[in-house]
Amino acid sequence: MTKYLILLLTLLTVGCANGEPQPNGEDIERDEASTQELMASIETGSNPVEELPVTLIQQDRNPEVLADKLDAEVLTGEYFLHNGSGKFGYGVTGGFIDETEAVSVNLMSHDGEVEVKDHLQITLYQVDKNLMLTQINQTSYTDLSIGSDTALEVFEVPEELGVYLVYLTFIDEEGEMIDQLIQPIYQLEAEHHASLDVEANEATEEMTLMLNNHAIIPISLGMHYQIEQKVGNTWYQVPLDLAFIEIQLTLGYNQVHEQAIDISQLESGDYRVVKSFFDVMNQQQTTLAKEFSIDE
Repeated sequence: MTKYLILLLTLLTVGCANGEPQPNGEDIERDEASTQELMASIETGSNPVEELPVTLIQQDRNPEVLADKLDAEVLTGEYFLHNGSGKFGYGVTGGFIDETEAVSVNLMSHDGEVEVKDHLQITLYQVDKNLMLTQINQTSYTDLSIGSDTALEVFEVPEELGVYLVYLTFIDEEGEMIDQLIQPIYQLEAEHHASLDVEANEATEEMTLMLNNHAIIPISLGMHYQIEQKVGNTWYQVPLDLAFIEIQLTLGYNQVHEQAIDISQLESGDYRVVKSFFDVMNQQQTTLAKEFSIDE
């Protein structure tokens, strides 16, 4: 028996507040009228992509990956804890923040009070699309005494949308860098712009699901999806025998997640595949649905 897929052009989005949907063998009703009222695609918020260092936003905030992109040296193991070496743990506000959030810097000694004779500079930079740095402010410390939790700096990031970098740099008397840590700060507008599509593979009983992140804000997702069938005006979850590996994926700007969808257990009818993701800025969940039909 040959199955033919008719892909519908409408992309439906549905809100879901109870985690990513997973097939559980139970029929779950979804009112069609309320679903049709939602937008055909997700596109809210807008960041000035052409002015931002997109490659820094897509990386995973690993200090060494970040330093490589900036051609900088970090984490020598002299002061900041790294690979079993160093004296101080650290806490630096970073990642996605809103304009009301203060940036704090803390150093933590695990060996009691430690006197530091070298200089420490804490510098805030703004970085442009060409990875050029503009200094916003800088504070220098001498004769530091670091205890179990020493607060060193609290400052505000400018309200201007952009990517900022906090540099913590230990410098000796000759002005040479001894150890350094870089923390990125993303002052961006909340943004959702993603699309879901499916592509038929007539040679097999599979489809390919494609989730595309068009926003500069990365999104995270797993491998879970579910298939629903339309009966009358109501959507019901199809109780398929599916298993998923537990893994978290991240999609940066204009990156696409592709995933094989097994349709071998489906009879003729109208269906939709449902897939959820979270934006990494505020962990808001979005659920997209792409309709398709099977004719026998």
